[in-house]
Amino acid sequence: REQEVQILLNSFANVREKHMPHLLAVVGYSGIGKSALVHEVHKPIAAHGGVFIEGKFNQFQHNTPYSALREAFKTWIQRILLESDSLLQQRKQDLLDGLGKHARVLIDFLPEFSALLGDLPKLAELGAQETQSRFHGLFKTFIKLITATQPLILFIDDLQWADQGTLDLLPVLINELDSSLLVLVAYRNNEVNDTHPAMMVLETIKQRSPGSASTIMQTLTLEPLTLSSLNELIGDALHNHQQVRPLSELVLQKTAGNPFFVSEF
Repeated sequence: REQEVQILLNSFANVREKHMPHLLAVVGYSGIGKSALVHEVHKPIAAHGGVFIEGKFNQFQHNTPYSALREAFKTWIQRILLESDSLLQQRKQDLLDGLGKHARVLIDFLPEFSALLGDLPKLAELGAQETQSRFHGLFKTFIKLITATQPLILFIDDLQWADQGTLDLLPVLINELDSSLLVLVAYRNNEVNDTHPAMMVLETIKQRSPGSASTIMQTLTLEPLTLSSLNELIGDALHNHQQVRPLSELVLQKTAGNPFFVSEF
């Protein structure tokens, strides 16, 4: 996966250098290694000052709003709370100054934010559309504030099971924001079609892109492992690259190069 890893690292470099959001969709069948590929670049991203957070959608929590985002930003808060008291106070003040009284929306989104922001008064209740607009506006400002000093990499796994609220938020973060934000999404392309809500949102993001769509969105389709890659993998495991080819051919025949099945076999 050397080429695919390089594409991921290039996306991160572009976000870091150009201060412009980017969405990279990692696509493939179940077990093809989408999550493993993303986790491969976790360390180099951290080494260059990026903050990596992730959340995963669940097939049986399809109607739970923002479940993967909540999971991801819970990790972000836990990381922030480990900072020194002075840094923590500075960050709290920056967020309160930038978000104003609407900072309370973050606590309503994820109660753990109260550990960072303190106890803030509740906001007036609005209609469904106004509430969504307020949330989108607040979240845009929040992302802009936290990416001002270091890039944020948000990995959303199993996008095919995302709720509509998350899907509605994605174009707002990618098309309407100047920030060092890299959104990585992974989904099973054999479980979606052109009319699937997630696919329609990704198409919307692409259509709204100024100039070349590839500057703001890119799709990386993972193929099964080749015989050459399998031979390298098995040769590394058995410390013998010369004599493992017949075994590699057997593994390819039994697993069709699917990395999960390769490991199991």
